[in-house]
Amino acid sequence: MDPIVFVEFNTFQDWLGLLGNIFAIIFFILPIFQMIKLHKKIEDPKNVAYLMMIMNVMNCFLWLSYGILKNDFWVMLANGIGYPTNMIYLCVFFFYYFDRNFFKSLIYILPSIILSGGLFAILTYAIVSEDLSKYSACVFNVFMYGAPGQKIVTK
Repeated sequence: MDPIVFVEFNTFQDWLGLLGNIFAIIFFILPIFQMIKLHKKIEDPKNVAYLMMIMNVMNCFLWLSYGILKNDFWVMLANGIGYPTNMIYLCVFFFYYFDRNFFKSLIYILPSIILSGGLFAILTYAIVSEDLSKYSACVFNVFMYGAPGQKIVTK
């Protein structure tokens, strides 16, 4: 029985997709160092640009929705890893933001999970519009890269 092969790496586009996914996954893993600083109380949670985490979650689930609708392996791979990873970062951030008070942070965590998961399900399985997913993902992609400016505006 032959194994299932998603990509055969016959084209430059396949190699570029692999390279892009490697960089995207590294991008999604890097905030772990900020979470470690929060855990060790090296950094104050109030100094963290939380808007970037929210925009990362929105960006990932919109691109994941588009990847599922388009049936694009590379888009689904990167954002299938990025969406849950960024949701975990957001949950950890809320936990430390509210001084390790689980129930207080749960007030923000549950709506975040329900809202993002609900929007993902609606866009992917109810509306089923590739264009809506694609263009809204592009908008939140711009917001994601502009989100670190939150620290410039608030200071």
